[in-house]
Amino acid sequence: MKIIRYYALLFFITPLFLLGQTDQYEQKIGAKGKYQLVDVKSGTVLFDKCSSIKSLTGNFTNTDESYKKILLIKQGKHLIIFDSNTGKTVESIKCDSITFYEVRDGWSEDQIMSKSKKKVICGKIRSKKKHLNNLILLMNVQTMETRGLYPELLDVKYDRYRSVVVVEAGGYSILRDENFKNLFPILQNLRQYENGFFMGKNSTTKLYGVIDRNMEEVVPFNYSQISEVDNMLYAAINHFGKVGMIKEKGQIVIPFNYNCIEESYTMCNILIKKLTEGFYLLSEENKLVVIDSSNQIIITPGRYRHIIYFKNKFVRIKSHGGLWGVFDLENKKEVISCEYEKINSFGEHVLAEKNGKLGVLDLYNNKIIVPLIYETNYETFKNKEEQFYIFETGGRKGVVSEKGEQKIPIIFDDIMSVKDYLLIKHKGLYGLYDKYSFKEILPIEFTKINTKQSQVEKLENDVLKKGFYTKAGDIKWEN
Repeated sequence: MKIIRYYALLFFITPLFLLGQTDQYEQKIGAKGKYQLVDVKSGTVLFDKCSSIKSLTGNFTNTDESYKKILLIKQGKHLIIFDSNTGKTVESIKCDSITFYEVRDGWSEDQIMSKSKKKVICGKIRSKKKHLNNLILLMNVQTMETRGLYPELLDVKYDRYRSVVVVEAGGYSILRDENFKNLFPILQNLRQYENGFFMGKNSTTKLYGVIDRNMEEVVPFNYSQISEVDNMLYAAINHFGKVGMIKEKGQIVIPFNYNCIEESYTMCNILIKKLTEGFYLLSEENKLVVIDSSNQIIITPGRYRHIIYFKNKFVRIKSHGGLWGVFDLENKKEVISCEYEKINSFGEHVLAEKNGKLGVLDLYNNKIIVPLIYETNYETFKNKEEQFYIFETGGRKGVVSEKGEQKIPIIFDDIMSVKDYLLIKHKGLYGLYDKYSFKEILPIEFTKINTKQSQVEKLENDVLKKGFYTKAGDIKWEN
C-alpha cells in the first residue's frame, strides 16, 4: 500500500518552469573548449560552460514534428531542456542525461483507430544518484508543458484513438488528455473497447462502470462486476450479487434476476453469453435460459442441460438424458429433437449419429435425408456449394451427397479426397475420379497413383510400367 500511495502522489507533480517566446540561436565554443548557446540577434550568451548542446533526436515517427525545436543542454550537473521557439528553459534537472522516446500505443498497429500524430513524449533520466535514476518525464512537444518526475515502473501509453494518455502504476490508471489534464477519477482494471469506450473500477468506491471517449458515464459506476456482451450492451452484477444486462445510460435490458454462468474461486468468469445476434444465454439458479434483447424468454429455464451456438439462429441443445438436438431461436421451436449422440452442421444439413450410425438430416426439421446406416468414420468435401460425404458401411466406401444422392456406389475398399480427385482403392488396385463431375479419369487397374507428381504404375504381363497421366485421363508411358 505504501508503494501505491507513492505513485498516486507522483501523478500530480507539476512542471518546474513556465514557457515564453524565442528567437534563433547558435552554438559556439567558449573557454576551455566548453560550449555556449548564443542569441544571434543580441549576441547574448544564454548558456556558458556547457559540456554539450544538441537537438532532441530519436525515433518519433508518430509524433508531431514540433519536437525538433527542443534543445538538450548539459551544463555542470544539470541537464536543461530548452525551447528554441520561445527562448525559455522548460526544465532544468540534476542528472547525467535524458533519453527521449515516443509514448507507445496501447494497441497493436492494426487496432489503432486514428492516424493523428502524438504530442506527448517520454524522457528517461539517468543519474548516478539512485533516487534520481530512471525517473520518467512527460512532455507535450507543442505546448512544452511537462509532468514528472515519475518512477520507472510507471507505464505510459496512448489509447487506441491516440487522444487519451493512459498512465498506469501499481494497477491504478489515470486518464489524461495531451495537456495532462486529468479526465476522470483514478481507475483500476482498465479496459478499452473497440469503440473507444473505457471500462474500469473506481479506485475509491471499488465499483465498475463504463465511460465514453468524452469521459461521460455510459454505464454508472454502480456494479461489482461488468463485461461487454454485445455492442453497447453490458452484462453486470449488482450489489445483491445478481446478473443482468444494461445498455447506455444504465438502462436495464434484462432485469437483475440471474446468476453467474461460470464462476471461479474469486469472481464470475461468464456473466451472460451471447449466442447470436439478439439472443443471450443466462443462468437462473443453475438452470440455463435463453432470452432475447427485448427480454422475451426463448428457452425456458432448465429445459436443456447444455445450449451451444450452432449456426445462424440455431443452437445445439442437449437433453438431460445426454442426447443432442437443434433449436431454432428465431422461430422459438425445436427443429431436431434430442435423440442423437452427436450432431454437426454442414451447410443446410446436419450430420447426425444415432446408435453408433451416421446419417444426414434437414437442418430445419426432423426429416432424414440420408439414412443413419453408416459407420462413424467419414470424410467430407465440398463440390461448389454442395457438401459430400465419403461414407462407409459393411467395410465398403462410397460417396453420398447431402441431398441423399449416391454419387459413387458404396462398393469400394477405400476412397480418399486428394486435391481435385477422388483416389479409389479396390482389391489392391487404384483408380481416379474427378471430384467435381464424379467421372472416371483412370480405371481401377493401377498398382500405384501419385496425385502430387501425376504418376502411375501398372503391372502388365509381369512387367511394371510407369508413366504420367493428364486430367483428361491420357497416359504417356516411359520407354
